[in-house]
Amino acid sequence: MKKLFTLLLSILLLLPACTVSPTTAKPEIKTTAPTITLTKQELTEQIPPPPPSSTEPPIEVKPSYTRISFLAAGDNVIHPCIYKEAKQRATKDSREYNFLPVYESIAQYVKNADIAFINQETLMGGEELGYSGYPRFNSPQDLALDLKDLGFDVINIANNHMCDKGEKGLKATIEFLSSIEDITLIGGHLNEADFDNIRIVEKSGIKIAFLSYTYGTNGLSLPKNTELFVPYIDEEAISRQISKAKEISDVVLVSIHWGEENHFDPSAEQISLSQKIADWGADAIIGHHPHVIQPIKWLEGKNGNKTLCIYSLGNLISAMNNGYNMLGGLMTFEIVRNDLTGEIFIDSPLFIPTAFYYADSWFQTKLHLLRDYDQELSLTHGSRKHGKLATRKDMEKYLTDTIDPQFLPLWVYNPEDVIEQ
Repeated sequence: MKKLFTLLLSILLLLPACTVSPTTAKPEIKTTAPTITLTKQELTEQIPPPPPSSTEPPIEVKPSYTRISFLAAGDNVIHPCIYKEAKQRATKDSREYNFLPVYESIAQYVKNADIAFINQETLMGGEELGYSGYPRFNSPQDLALDLKDLGFDVINIANNHMCDKGEKGLKATIEFLSSIEDITLIGGHLNEADFDNIRIVEKSGIKIAFLSYTYGTNGLSLPKNTELFVPYIDEEAISRQISKAKEISDVVLVSIHWGEENHFDPSAEQISLSQKIADWGADAIIGHHPHVIQPIKWLEGKNGNKTLCIYSLGNLISAMNNGYNMLGGLMTFEIVRNDLTGEIFIDSPLFIPTAFYYADSWFQTKLHLLRDYDQELSLTHGSRKHGKLATRKDMEKYLTDTIDPQFLPLWVYNPEDVIEQ
């Protein structure tokens, strides 16, 4: 009995702990996260970096350039000793007159140039007019064929000797040179309409216009009723033709026969006209006639354009008396197009000096690069007969006194440097 009572008491003591009162509320369950305050630095550190971009970074486009190499040679004056020796040098494999050996030293320069220009000082009117020298020249036509074989592309005849053989000589020269394939004749015109037909040479998609003028014709003139046209220097005509050339070409080169003979400095007229040509927008001026070299300058036109002005290239070949007439040169530069922007400009101008040689006999005629013109040649030059020395030292002084160093090869100032610029 006692055991039954004890069991019932234990059950009663446990009942309150197991019974849930109907008025008791359920405990609150929180469903939101606690508020967390982060600093700007902590927030930045916790933000993951953006995924890599799917687009590639922009590719830098580097411009490419189209380059045309240009070469200009000065007065090609064919005195009788030169064409007589050319006949002696003829072989069974050559023409009746073989002028090629006299130009051998520059042949590679001419051939390598994309466009090569020469001022042909003497007419080539045909054998029937008689071959002759100063003061009224007429040279064998084989000369022009040899110039082509050397690699000259543009031949200029606007100079003071173009009327030496009258209307017949000039017309025959124009017709002959115009008949040679791959030769562009400038400065000689069958009529005024032909004068206004601007000559353009195209290379690698770049059009180069050539204009040409002369100061005079030694007091000689053509018949009044002739149709032949001599392109005398006329500022209105030059301005008009430059303007027209700029519309139909990319580059304008002006060949001009001007200045005073045997003067190393340009005249006031040359300086004035050259600035006007720059203002009118020409890209380069190729000057000749003084028979000695004159300075090379960069001119700035009124529109900010740059014009390369070669006041005088001197003689290429000539048997004139004075030693300083033996110094000439080849002017080379590049015509460059930026293929990205289309901009075209002249770059890397360089004057390569030359020296012409003839012996006491007036023969053994040969053109040399000045760097190869040695003391032995200097001491045997035919100009000694006239008391006019043509030593290399003299020629180098003429050169460095006249041409700015920026336009000269390194070897002129560093004789031991045998690498041609």
